[in-house]
Amino acid sequence: MEHFFSDIPNVVTVDSDLGRAQRLMDALRSFRRETKVEVLDSLDSAHRELFNGEYTAVVLAPIFPEEELKAFIDSGRKTFGGQDCAFVLLVEEGDQNEDTLALGMLAGVNGFLFSPFSAEGVSNVFQLAAKLKAQRIESAQKAEIANALRAAKGQLDLISAALHASTDLAIDNNEMESLKQALRACLEKNPELFYRMMVGSFIWETKEAPPTKSLAY
Repeated sequence: MEHFFSDIPNVVTVDSDLGRAQRLMDALRSFRRETKVEVLDSLDSAHRELFNGEYTAVVLAPIFPEEELKAFIDSGRKTFGGQDCAFVLLVEEGDQNEDTLALGMLAGVNGFLFSPFSAEGVSNVFQLAAKLKAQRIESAQKAEIANALRAAKGQLDLISAALHASTDLAIDNNEMESLKQALRACLEKNPELFYRMMVGSFIWETKEAPPTKSLAY
C-alpha cells in the first residue's frame, strides 16, 4: 500500500468516547502501523499538546459547539505543532447530514473522517495533511525568494543609478555576500520555484518599467 506522508504520522484525537477513540486508533494503525496517536478528552488539553510536538492531524469528535471548535482550530493553526496539521471532524454513521457538515465547515475544518473508519478514509487524512504541509512550505519559500529577489533588484537599481549618473557607489561587501548566500539558499531549497519566480519577476519588471535611455559604461 502506498503512503502519502513520508514522516511517521503523529495524530491527536479529541474525544470523550474512549471506545470510538480506540476504533479510530486501530484504523490509523492498521493503515500505517507506526502511527503515533494521542487520545485526549478536551480541546484545552489538545491545544496544550500542540505546543509540545509536530502533528500530522487533529481528529475532532463532533461533541463540541461550533464556536469552541472554531476558536480551537484558529489558535491551533498558530502553534508549532499545528501549523501543518489537518484539522479533521469525525462524523458518525448516523450523523452524516447537512447540519454536521455545516458545523465542520463553519468551524474551519480541513476535512471529514466518516465512520465506520476505512483504509480509504484514513488515507485521505494523511494525503490531506501532506498536501497542507507542502502548501505551507511552498508559501514560506515563495516569501523567502520574493524577499531575496527584491533585495537583489534593489542593489541592481542602486548600481544602475550610480552608473547612469556617473557617480561612485560604495559597495558593502558584507551586504553583498549576505545577499548572495540568501539567493543561493533559495535556489538550493527549490530550484524550480526559484527560477520560475525569478523569470516571472524579470518579465513583470520589463513590461512595467518605463523606457530608459541607454547607459554609458
